[in-house]
Amino acid sequence: MGPLHRLEGLAFIATKAVPAAAGPAWARWLRGHAAAHGGRVWRLLDPAPAGRPGAGHSHVIHLPADRLAEFDRETALARADGRADAHAEIRRDEWHRAGPPVVVHPEATVTGMIVAEVLCTDPDRVDEWDRWYDEQHLPDMMASGAFVAGSRWRRRPSRAGTADHLTIYEISGSTVEEAIERSAAVMPELVAQGRKHERHTGGLTWALDATT
Repeated sequence: MGPLHRLEGLAFIATKAVPAAAGPAWARWLRGHAAAHGGRVWRLLDPAPAGRPGAGHSHVIHLPADRLAEFDRETALARADGRADAHAEIRRDEWHRAGPPVVVHPEATVTGMIVAEVLCTDPDRVDEWDRWYDEQHLPDMMASGAFVAGSRWRRRPSRAGTADHLTIYEISGSTVEEAIERSAAVMPELVAQGRKHERHTGGLTWALDATT
């Protein structure tokens, strides 16, 4: 599977094994199942602080959106013959690219990623916010040295009560934790320089790595 920024359409499926004890065998099945349909499985590194509920899922599959139908057909067959008894889908979303990706290392092997739901809090300034994100924020994040590529996506159809914009930051050559620290370190200076849009805010953020 190539870098995520090369995809034109993307589906994310949040999933886990039920019961949890079935996880190792289920994860092996899931990796092969996703790969057969052009996708990949990622392990969730739940960043929830103490006292906050976790995400409710343990893994995330990404697939090209045009492969979803065949993925679902094969999943149904696997449920029928017992191979997918433990497979539980928690949520799925379909995304389409919202702007041009910013790519620092186009041939890098992606070993982790940060998936961030984001939005503009003023509906009248979304076009301005879009330009800021493409022309300033993504390049600023790539300049931090934490990521090899970044791309923006929009959810279709939209989902009530949550952000319909997504940013995917691709990681290679460092751990996800190191990339988070490196990108966070540049934020105070960017804010001080006025390089953060005043109507920008974030929603859920998933930290994912390729270890399953």
